[in-house]
This record gives sequence, structure tokens and C-alpha cells, in this order.
Amino acid sequence: MKRSRLCLGALLVTSVAAGALESSPIPRDGGLGRSTIFLVFATQALIYWWCRFDIFERGLEYPGGAPLLAAFFAPIGVPAYFFRTRPWPRALGATCLAVLFYCACSFLLGLSNVLRTRFI
Repeated sequence: MKRSRLCLGALLVTSVAAGALESSPIPRDGGLGRSTIFLVFATQALIYWWCRFDIFERGLEYPGGAPLLAAFFAPIGVPAYFFRTRPWPRALGATCLAVLFYCACSFLLGLSNVLRTRFI
């Protein structure tokens, strides 16, 4: 399996783990939950490494700071990365798939949190 795909799988697993570790979806004290910091740093690292592995696997020239932008500001950075590394029709399709992937991560995070609070 390609390393870039392993990073995407790790993002899904990280979402499940974060949902299972969080005591409630919204912390009572208004601060950050226990798993929020873990989720933020793990997500940033995995997005960065996914970009790096994708560049390597596609044999592309390194696109400057695009992987860092994608990691630290994903809503803008991931589409920007796609548009710098792909022709615009494929970049648009990849952006749509990235939105679906984000929805899947969010769904798994919420589902694992609900299952944990109901059954554990």
C-alpha cells in the first residue's frame, strides 16, 4: 500500500481515537477537550506527511510551502496543494473528495464519541 494512503487511513483512525477519548463533544468548562490538542497536532502532522508522500509517489517537483500551508491551514491549503500539483479538472475533483473525506472523519469522530458515552 502507498504511504500516502496509509496517512489517510491514519487520519481516520486518529478521528476515531479522538472521539473515543473525548468525554463529551462540548467541554463543560468551555475550554478545549482532552483529545482536541492531540487531534490538532496529529492531523497537522499527517496532512503534512501525506503531501510529502504524494509528491514523492507522483514524482513531482516540490511545490514550495504547499505542504506546510495544507497542514497548518487545511481548508485553504489542501485545495491550494491540489491546484499546484494537478491540472485544474483533477484538482477540482480531488478537492471534492477531500471534502467528503473530511465529512467521513467528522462522522467517525462523532460516532466513536457517541458509542463511547453510551456503552462505556
